[in-house]
Amino acid sequence: MREHFISFFKKISLVTLFSALLAFVAKFLLPTQFLNPHLFYILLFFYLFNLLIHFLLLKFSLKKIKQFPNFYLGSILIKLMSYMGIIVWYAFMFKSQAVSFIISFFIFYVVFTVMDVIILQAFVRKIK
Repeated sequence: MREHFISFFKKISLVTLFSALLAFVAKFLLPTQFLNPHLFYILLFFYLFNLLIHFLLLKFSLKKIKQFPNFYLGSILIKLMSYMGIIVWYAFMFKSQAVSFIISFFIFYVVFTVMDVIILQAFVRKIK
């Protein structure tokens, strides 16, 4: 488990750094109306939240490998409900910035979800 988590940590850190670099460049190239002022906080949230969920998924799935699909589906449900809650909360609290927040959130969601699926597919192949 430890080796896989360290590998995941390195990969998610690289994806986060690359995303931060792209977000930094976008701040200079795109008009401010299209960029959310909390862009880097969104990125930090995805980084930390995915690390936590992946750690818990590994911890619980290695104890009961047959329960892995249940743990994985549960982690997806927790993620989606958390994401939806954050989006709704932000949209109500900062109505003028809601659209840029949702677009930024969605872009990071896609990036981190694709990365997560690719890494988990390799993990599942390895444990079979």
